[in-house]
Amino acid sequence: MLYFPFSEATPKGQVLKSATIKMYNILDSGVEKEYFNIILDNVKVTAITPSLHPGGQTGTHLETLQLRYESITWKCCDGNIIYKDSWNGMAIA
Repeated sequence: MLYFPFSEATPKGQVLKSATIKMYNILDSGVEKEYFNIILDNVKVTAITPSLHPGGQTGTHLETLQLRYESITWKCCDGNIIYKDSWNGMAIA
């Protein structure tokens, strides 16, 4: 769940120090359990596209975010498996 007004950051070209996207499963008991995180550093929102699935299959409003970032960390909460990558080591032609 995202709690930042991305629609305000996009037209201003604002760079966010970090952004965390947390993903949850719903257990049989109805309780949310966090299972995966994506942590981005030095994030710039480049586009936001609102949409609805044809025929209202999901019944909810969706948004597609396009992001640019300096580094990304993937974290699997079960087992605490973490992998980080960044654009700093990228070869430039």
